[in-house]
Amino acid sequence: DRASHIVLHMAEELGEIARLILRNEGYKTEKFEKKELAYELTDLLYLTLKLANKFEINLEKEWDDMWKRYEKKTSRL
Repeated sequence: DRASHIVLHMAEELGEIARLILRNEGYKTEKFEKKELAYELTDLLYLTLKLANKFEINLEKEWDDMWKRYEKKTSRL
């Protein structure tokens, strides 16, 4: 898979998530299904991992670094 295809698929999944959130908040008439939201979030997570792997990004390390930045930022508030 090309990175551009993965990103386009991610955008599609994010659109599905947005549609479900709109349902949940009453902006759409269709019934909200929590299981459907879980399915779409899992798809997006899978694609995120796939894209990171394609670029050989260690997400575990990046996650830890992100939390350190977040904690530093919030400790100043």
